[in-house]
Parts: sequence; structure tokens; C-alpha cells
Amino acid sequence: LREFEVHPDLAQPTPEIRALLRSLAKLPETDVHIVSGRRRRNLEQWFGRLPIHLCAEHGYLARAPGEEWRTLVDLDLSWLRPIERLLRRVAADVPGAHVERKSCSVAWHYRQAEPEYGSWRARELLNDLPQHLAGAPAEILAGHQVVEVRALGVDKGVYVRSLFPNGKESTHFVVGLGDDRTDHDLLDALPSGSVAGHVGGLLPRTNQVDGRREDIHLVGPGEVRAFLGGLIESV
Repeated sequence: LREFEVHPDLAQPTPEIRALLRSLAKLPETDVHIVSGRRRRNLEQWFGRLPIHLCAEHGYLARAPGEEWRTLVDLDLSWLRPIERLLRRVAADVPGAHVERKSCSVAWHYRQAEPEYGSWRARELLNDLPQHLAGAPAEILAGHQVVEVRALGVDKGVYVRSLFPNGKESTHFVVGLGDDRTDHDLLDALPSGSVAGHVGGLLPRTNQVDGRREDIHLVGPGEVRAFLGGLIESV
């Protein structure tokens, strides 16, 4: 929905984006869900007054419009504090890097770091983190200039599957859009007959294309907003 910024907190939804989502949610028999890696407080601040469903931290927390937040899975988070301390030590050594702590994950951002040095330290982290985790129930994710460690068993597909208790079948027309590797889990969990929109450089998993889903490619956030606007106008 929104272009990247040098700091994640700057990538806030514009009034136009909120108006777009409100119009989409007002369509007859239409539900809008935002499934994000962002923290609950960010989503609540940005979208809490809209009549849409929110899912935070890659599927760990969710809430329906006007309802309380709930956790979707029970987790062992004993590894989280030691890994956070490690990432903060590395961030202190990389100018421009910062650490974002979430309920069940911790992320090391290096978008504002010197590109070559930041990328080198990111590769180092990706090599070193498995040793520090030592079999802990956690997984390592490499995203857009971010290295994140999150609890095992939490992903955006968990939330999507909770919406369709009958498995991969649905009587609804479903559209899912994502631009990050973590969104593969979301798109793979869509029911048969859905439209899976891969945004930017995100490409379909070759082993997941089975003819039961239509895969489309959107260039970037601007084209996503235009696509959603077209859905609204077509009703």
C-alpha cells in the first residue's frame, strides 16, 4: 500500500490510503484484512478507526473491527531476550542500524546504514544467528534491508488459514497482495480460485503454482492502490 522509507516508522499510510481502505470496506459483502509484520500499536494507530480486520506481527495477534486483540498461537519465547541483546550489540556497531522489538520477534533494520557495510553485517548475522538460537523454536527471516528472528509457528499464513476453516475451499472471491518474502506464506494459504498479487520483486514460488490460483504481478504500491481503486469502481 505504501512506498518504502529510510525508517519503517516513516512509512505511514496517507489520508488517501485510509480513504481507499474505507471505501473498499464499504462495498457490499466485502471484508478487508491487513496482515502485517508491524506491531499492534502501529496498526491500531493507523487503521484502528477503520471498519477493517487487523493482523499484526506476522500472524501472532489479530482483531476484528471493534473487538479486542487476541493471540492466534501459544509460543515459547525464552530465546527472545538473548537474541534482542545480540542484535542491539550489532546495531550499536553499525551507524544507522536500529532494532525493533515485537511481541514474538525482534528485527534488525539497516536501511539507514551505509549500504555496503550494512549488507555485509546482515550477511554475518544470517550466518551467526543459527548458532545463537541453537535449536530454539525460532526462525530467521531476511527481508527488505531487515533481518528478523521470529517465533516458529507464526506466519501470515496462520491468520489466512484461520479465515477459511474448511481448508483450501471457499465460496468467496478472495484477493491477496504482498511484496515481501514473508507474504509467500499468506499467498500460499489462499483458498482455491483466489487471486494472488505479487508486488514489486516478489515472484511466485514455483512449487506452489498448481492451477488452483491466479497469480498476477503488480509493479509497486502505486499500482496496488490503482488496482484496489479499480475494484471499487467496478462494483
